[in-house]
Amino acid sequence: MSFVRGNLNVVVPGLKIFSAFSFRLNQHVSRKRKILFLCWLVAIPLLLVLFNWPARKLTNQVFDLHEKVFAGLRTPAPELCIIGIDNKTLASVEERWPWPRDHFARLLKNINNSKPRYILFDILLQHPQNKLLGNGDALLAETIRECGNVVMVSFIEEKVFETGLQKVYYQNIPEFRQSAAFQGLIWSLIDEDGISRSFVLYDNDYEAKSCAAWLAERYGITYGFAERKRNELFMIAHARRNGEIPTLSASAFLNESKPVEFLKDKIVVIGGTAPILHDYHNTSRGLMSGPRLLATSVDTLLSGRGAERADTATQQLISAIIATLIAVICALLFYQKFLLLLTGLTVTALLGWMISLEFFRLHLPVGSYLLASWLTTFSLVMLQKFLAAIEQKQLEAEAEAAGNVQKQLFPKKPLQCPTHTISGVCIPCSTAGGDFFEAFEHQSGKSFFAIADVMGHGIPAAMVTSMVKAVISLHRSKQVFSLKDCMEELNNVLSNAFNRTKMVTAIFGLYAPDTGQCELAIAGHPALCYIRTDGSYEEVGSQCLPLGVAKKLKIKWATLDLIPGETLVLYTDGVVEAQNWAGELYGYDRWFRTLKDNILSSHNIAPEALLEDMWSHTSGRAVDDDLTVLVLQTMPAEIAGSTTA
Repeated sequence: MSFVRGNLNVVVPGLKIFSAFSFRLNQHVSRKRKILFLCWLVAIPLLLVLFNWPARKLTNQVFDLHEKVFAGLRTPAPELCIIGIDNKTLASVEERWPWPRDHFARLLKNINNSKPRYILFDILLQHPQNKLLGNGDALLAETIRECGNVVMVSFIEEKVFETGLQKVYYQNIPEFRQSAAFQGLIWSLIDEDGISRSFVLYDNDYEAKSCAAWLAERYGITYGFAERKRNELFMIAHARRNGEIPTLSASAFLNESKPVEFLKDKIVVIGGTAPILHDYHNTSRGLMSGPRLLATSVDTLLSGRGAERADTATQQLISAIIATLIAVICALLFYQKFLLLLTGLTVTALLGWMISLEFFRLHLPVGSYLLASWLTTFSLVMLQKFLAAIEQKQLEAEAEAAGNVQKQLFPKKPLQCPTHTISGVCIPCSTAGGDFFEAFEHQSGKSFFAIADVMGHGIPAAMVTSMVKAVISLHRSKQVFSLKDCMEELNNVLSNAFNRTKMVTAIFGLYAPDTGQCELAIAGHPALCYIRTDGSYEEVGSQCLPLGVAKKLKIKWATLDLIPGETLVLYTDGVVEAQNWAGELYGYDRWFRTLKDNILSSHNIAPEALLEDMWSHTSGRAVDDDLTVLVLQTMPAEIAGSTTA
């Protein structure tokens, strides 16, 4: 049961993610567009097979990287040795290349004195020797027959004729073919970029087996050649750990018949290694002579490193389909980490491919896999981003609607009384904010004012401000407005609704114009600024807990006796925390100085005017928090008297 439960724990979150994605897709994308996108995903593997040159090129590049990494970890088969006809050898022979056949006969005879197991003669002699040069063909054929271990080479070349592309088979003359132990095919396939990465094991058209395959069979390594007998490519696996396949100069054997112990029981590859002979090929490890490339092909099979080249259309299609399915799953699960997802898919594919090639001899079409995974991942991530953009637009529209509703919660105009005015402004940093202010004249003749700051921004914070408004409106209808009852009820509502996860700082006040007494209830809000008529100011308030964080609220109380001409300014912390481009805060000192200068110069200043200096400080940088300012100004006696009159 624990095993089943563990599997369910893995599967259920995945099903939830797929279900959520399906729901989002149905919500925002039409049926026609969903079908088109599905067709695109299905088309990705098909397109990679129809236009497969990018996939082949990528596979080749990955293979070259693999060879550069692993060639130094592989040890060449000890049975192999190369005897090269190098510049030194050519210089030691008076005749020009190609030599008379008796030179080759002498070279083979002298090498065979060292008792090698096989001599792989990598020189094609497809035309009889000129009779004027002697009877060299008969001498060489007799030498090959006497040795009994000489393997001759043949090769196939694809040429374009009027009838189309055809194969041309080049062989040695019959005397040599009949005298040799075996005539085998040497055909390293050259890819589009001019690099040889694979060799042919068997050509079905000419029923020709490769030299490498025939020699491997002599050592009991078959790879199923006898059963398959079909056109087949094996990848060339280079090896250079502890040095490459040893090479000796043929000059040491032309005129010397003394046995060399090193060659005993080895497979000796004889061929031209001198650059002037032009028998060089581009490989994954750079330029390489023909005899060394042939020896490397034999080493690939003898060392058990033979990997069949898998790049048929069917194999590429299967690889691309698997990659597409994996990419779909991963892109849906991890689309938010796009770069990490692409990197993870790529690294995983490369490591898996290299391990399968090196240890399991599976040469898979990794190019098709990588391109399919990249295209699928990119397509799905773009789809996810498209859905996210639509949802963001919807959220913005909802937030704007919430902001418009929230504006209805604020007083539509300042509270104008003969003895005082209360005005406020709220500027959310987004379409809907978490700041709130209120001002109204109660039926008792007192003026109520409040400012609050909800933790957070956006729609969730705006919803909390509506709860603050609702509680205040409930107490507004009562004959006696109790600050204590109002604030305690609001604290209970917030604590129960949000389980102490939402907090609200607030200052509630009641101003009695007949006595000038102002009663304040403070819950964790920044201290208000009390500005006197002589220009001095005082911060009123002390540190305490905000609303919503504790069941039992300890309210901080303050009572002020205002005289005509004095002012109270309440604000939220977004004002003093506004920053300029240098990251400097606006700060309390500058804010209080601005308040004092503006309040003393006007008896009916708009709250918006108090923020002008702050906007100048930010220099156009957007604020990170909501801004709210609430101003209670008592009229000087002469102005209040004239208004009353």
